[in-house]
Amino acid sequence: MLNSLTLPHLKFSRFDAAVSLMLVGLALATALLFWRGDRVGVQVVQVSPVEGSTGVSTRAVLRVTFDQTMSTSERELPLTISPPVEGEVRWEGTSLIFSPVESLAPETLYTVTLAETLTSQQGRPVRGLSSWQFQTRQPRLLYVAPDADDHDQIFSLNPAEPGEPVRLTAEPLGVFDFALAPDGTTLVYAALREDGGSDLWAVATDGSNRSPLLTCSEAICNAAVWAPDGQRLVYERRTLLIPGGAPGPPRLWWLNPANGDSVPVFDDNQIIGYGAVWSPDG
Repeated sequence: MLNSLTLPHLKFSRFDAAVSLMLVGLALATALLFWRGDRVGVQVVQVSPVEGSTGVSTRAVLRVTFDQTMSTSERELPLTISPPVEGEVRWEGTSLIFSPVESLAPETLYTVTLAETLTSQQGRPVRGLSSWQFQTRQPRLLYVAPDADDHDQIFSLNPAEPGEPVRLTAEPLGVFDFALAPDGTTLVYAALREDGGSDLWAVATDGSNRSPLLTCSEAICNAAVWAPDGQRLVYERRTLLIPGGAPGPPRLWWLNPANGDSVPVFDDNQIIGYGAVWSPDG
C-alpha cells in the first residue's frame, strides 16, 4: 500500500508577482541589448582630421575613437590610407592613433579606410562610418618678430605664396618663445608679464582658440617641448625671488596640456635642469 504525499500549497503575493515580472522584464531587456549590440555593432564616435576637412597640417596625426573597446592585433593593420602612408599604430583606451613616420604630402586628398576585419573585443564589426577623406595644406613658416609696439609676437607665413604674414598672438608684453605640437595644430608659448615672469598659453596655428595653459605665479615658465605623442610637455621653471629681479636656477617640470596638471620631473628639487630634448620614441 502506497502512502500518499501531500504537496504544500504555494501562495504568491502581489509582491512576489511584481518581483517575478521585473525579473522577466530584465531578462528580456538584457536579451534585447545583446541582440541590438550584435546588429548595431561598433560605432565611430569621432575622427581626426574630421571628415571633409581642408587645410590640414602635413604633420597631422590620425585618431579614431570608437564607442567600445576594440580587439587589437599586431598582425593586421586596422586602417589603410590612400595615397599610402607609412606610420606607427597605437591604442589609447577606445582610440586608435596612427602617427605617420614622415610628414604628409602638401595639398593632397587622403582617404582613410578602416579594415573590414576590425572588431570589438566582443567580436562586433564596425557599422556606419568606415571611410572618410581630408585634404592637407601647404606647409607654413612660424617665427617670432616685433609688432608695432616692439613686442615680440608669433607670425605665420606661407612660403608657397609669399605675402603679408599672419600674426597669431597679440600679447600686451609679447612672447618669449613657442613650441609647435607634433600634429601641427597647436602652439604653446610663453607670454611675458609685468613682474618679469611668464605664463604658458596655447593657440591654434591659425590664431584661433587662444587659452591659458599654466599660470606661473612668481615664476618664469618657458622653453616648453612636446612629447612625440603630443600628450604632455616638459618646460623650464625659474622662481622669481624678487619681482623684476634675477630669477633662480631652472628646474624641469611636466605639464599635461589636457588638464593643466604640472609636477616636477625630478623628486629631488635641488636638481637643476634646462634644455630638455625628447628622444624620437618618447
